[in-house]
Amino acid sequence: MNLLPLPDAMLPALLALALLAPLLLAVRPRATGWGAVAALPAVALAFVKPFETGMDVLLIGARFGVHPGNAPFLLLAGALWTLATWFARHYMAHDAHAVRYHFFHRLAMTGNFGLILAQDLATFYFFFALMSLASYPLVIHDGRSVSRRAGRVYLALALLGEVVQFAVFSAIAAQAGAWTFDAARAALIESPHRAWLIGALLAGLGIKAALVPLHVWLPLAHPVAPTPASAVLSGSMIKAGLLGWLNLLPLGAVAAPAFGEPVMVLGLFGIFGAAVAGVTQHQPKAVLAYSSISQMGLMILAVGIALQRPAAMPAVFPALMLYALHHALAKGALFLGVGMATSAPRGAAGRVWMWVGLLLPALALAGFPLTSGAAAKLFLKAAAAEAAGDWPARLSALLSIGAIGTTLLMARFLWTMRKKIAQDPDAQHLASRAIWAPWGLLIALVLALPLWFAVGLAPEKAAGAWSLKYAVPLAWPVLAGAAIAGVAIAVLRHGLGEVPPGDLLAIPAWIVARLVGFYRLHRPALGARVRAADEARALARDGLKELLRALAGAERYLRTLGVAGIALALLTALLIWRLGR
Repeated sequence: MNLLPLPDAMLPALLALALLAPLLLAVRPRATGWGAVAALPAVALAFVKPFETGMDVLLIGARFGVHPGNAPFLLLAGALWTLATWFARHYMAHDAHAVRYHFFHRLAMTGNFGLILAQDLATFYFFFALMSLASYPLVIHDGRSVSRRAGRVYLALALLGEVVQFAVFSAIAAQAGAWTFDAARAALIESPHRAWLIGALLAGLGIKAALVPLHVWLPLAHPVAPTPASAVLSGSMIKAGLLGWLNLLPLGAVAAPAFGEPVMVLGLFGIFGAAVAGVTQHQPKAVLAYSSISQMGLMILAVGIALQRPAAMPAVFPALMLYALHHALAKGALFLGVGMATSAPRGAAGRVWMWVGLLLPALALAGFPLTSGAAAKLFLKAAAAEAAGDWPARLSALLSIGAIGTTLLMARFLWTMRKKIAQDPDAQHLASRAIWAPWGLLIALVLALPLWFAVGLAPEKAAGAWSLKYAVPLAWPVLAGAAIAGVAIAVLRHGLGEVPPGDLLAIPAWIVARLVGFYRLHRPALGARVRAADEARALARDGLKELLRALAGAERYLRTLGVAGIALALLTALLIWRLGR
């Protein structure tokens, strides 16, 4: 990884450039031609030797650094932001609000790089919030009602996550007496409230990581955002929660059995539940959004294994690093492919190349042999084999079934893209031919970069992607998924009923909609019943008042009778006494 032997004195300067370049371009958003350059310092930092330094950029100072735990995240974020920004220069050229888009795009980029480089709680929180809040205008960019609704859900959950993070970060820092990640982890391990703090960390950071059931914002927000924004939202920014867990959870240090298996189960719910919901979607970006939830479920499953059994961390860590890099590049290429179908000028040959460009990252995500996804699956299966109890045998079968689900999602995505590719792009959104360059380069990175990274992590495991020994175990789920998709296309001629994007969020929305519909349908009858009930209540109140007045009169009369009766009783007793004498 350390390919740039820079002098120590140059590292803080490169670090500052990585943080300030996108921020300065946000102040001058019209300089869209330089936007892609802003992410290159972050790419360079991914290859330098590990270092850590402090800067007086926040009220309590800030610590930044590069180490094996965040270098892969820098690499995937830097590469994806560079190419997505280059793509956006052409894709957004005719957008009426392009300047606003580029401004918030740069702010989100700054937040993303800042949280990856952060080495203390306060700095991580500041840049995490900056990234989250700056992404909101990207979600609602086109101003449609569906976009505003997605933006409200996104913002509500983002703010909820920030509140939870602030509370748990403050509690950990107060116990540790310091804000650094090392001190925070040590304090968390020794804390008598460790279970509560781990639960809060999983929830507060799980919103961004698409942890079920906190994932509901993602299938609403990603499809409505501009395509270059969707690419970085799904490819890079969604990994912020995962990085936070790696920075703060005591993975590999102590076991957390109360959370290990539940997190594994939630990961499995994400893998399979998102696949079921995703194959019913009619919009390509909605299918890709559910695919991201499913792929994040695989990474969440690996985190659960490390929580369940700390000894599994040496296998879990490289699997997480490789899977995060592989997924970011492949999903970014697929999202940009949707933009290509609506904006790229092309002829018959262009359509062929477009199908090739979509098929390659789709096969990689499914884990087909000879792709980066094959290496990622092998690393993940090695991590699953380290789980405790009977989990290794279960996970071996479940991961293969999950690969079938991923293949079905990719088949559904390609099926929804067929009309977009067959049609000529809209003249209002037509980009220049230069838009092919960033997309083609990203596809090349999908094919090469994760495999190169896997070889650096563990050559013997990476070689399995080319080995005949693993060819059948890797290929059969993809071929089975393709066969099932073919049968579904032939049988389900009228398509599938769509699971509403947001799935779990649609349940209360459905209940409210049914209640409102019932009220509107029966409003006249309900109104008459309400008026009749009001009249009955008024009559009851009047009758009650008359009854109380009658009771009061009776009480006064009885009080009078009572006094007379007592006097008569006394007189009778006196007479009896006298006669008795």
